[in-house]
Amino acid sequence: MLKKIIIVSILLFIFCNVSYAVDYSDIFVLYNQKNLKQFTCKGCSFNEKNNKIEILDKNSYILSPVINLPFYFGEAVPSWNIKCPEKSSFSVFVRFGNDIKNKNILSPWLLMGEWNEKCDYSKLKSYISNSKIEGKFDNPFKYLETKIETDYILSSNNFNQIQFCFIFNISPNDDVEFSSLSISASTHRGDKKLNLYEKTNLGKNSYIAVPFRSQGWEDKKISSEICSVVSTATVMDYYGVDIKTAELAKVAYDTRYKMYGMWWRAVQSAHQYGFDGYVRHFRSFEDVKECIDKKNPVIACICVNKNDIAEDPQYETDGHVIVILGFDENGDILCADGGFRKEEDGILSYKREEFEKIWFVNGGGIGYFITPSKKEIFP
Repeated sequence: MLKKIIIVSILLFIFCNVSYAVDYSDIFVLYNQKNLKQFTCKGCSFNEKNNKIEILDKNSYILSPVINLPFYFGEAVPSWNIKCPEKSSFSVFVRFGNDIKNKNILSPWLLMGEWNEKCDYSKLKSYISNSKIEGKFDNPFKYLETKIETDYILSSNNFNQIQFCFIFNISPNDDVEFSSLSISASTHRGDKKLNLYEKTNLGKNSYIAVPFRSQGWEDKKISSEICSVVSTATVMDYYGVDIKTAELAKVAYDTRYKMYGMWWRAVQSAHQYGFDGYVRHFRSFEDVKECIDKKNPVIACICVNKNDIAEDPQYETDGHVIVILGFDENGDILCADGGFRKEEDGILSYKREEFEKIWFVNGGGIGYFITPSKKEIFP
């Protein structure tokens, strides 16, 4: 019996990516390339040559498998890469289940996101009924204590299953391709206090130089709201794709929530210009170092409370996005912050302990990873 317990514990540790330094479990699931064959498609087909799903008919949909998690999740952060020209559009729905207490019973579908065209929910319900997609469509944003928080999912309902449905409205002659779906799930709910990480050697002067961009260079009507757009454009520029920040902002803007900073929209926007990417929980600087060592910047979503930064104790923000460039000789974190107007001010360093607090603790470790589509999607 003891031997069985030890084996099960080891397997759970590996599968759930449980860190000794934290009191929660994480898992990152990615569907891309050949495992997209597991999806159910109507009006779509899997292209063996490029390992993508091609959306063919005007009214098509893609249904993911039911994703079984090894724990009851409290927070789930999805993202996807879909090439979708401006005249076509799609809506993303998600539902949840519990394979222990309510086997094969899933919640109603909730509206996770929209692209290009705002979803007309009443018309969509009619289409869904005619398409015979399994499941109910009731309140599109909340089910019991599970709800969509703009770009992520919070739950306290003991769900350990997630399923996605992508419904397309395709304009004639448009080429629409589905490349990937990812989900980063955790037992962690919201931004509660976590344990900090043990220091490790990050290497000396491990640094990536990027072309600097500033929010302050853009129209004053949007400049205070586009930190995510500027950070994404900075990394795209680093890889050689020089898109005007204002142009990317138009693509990234969400008309329902009236905001530029939605996480999944950042990687989806970059995908329109030839990038693959995902949103995930970063839980240690070892995760970041793996990216930096391969010359891949990491986009980080931070939250700062007063007194978190010793050199600027009055600075605070409930959400800001910057680019991690590497580490200096002291192991401090080097970043590009588009909130500054000048490069000499915007390339700055954070004390390691302070950055742990504003990113891993306050911000939940949320980050984006994007890379040109010809490169491997994993760092």
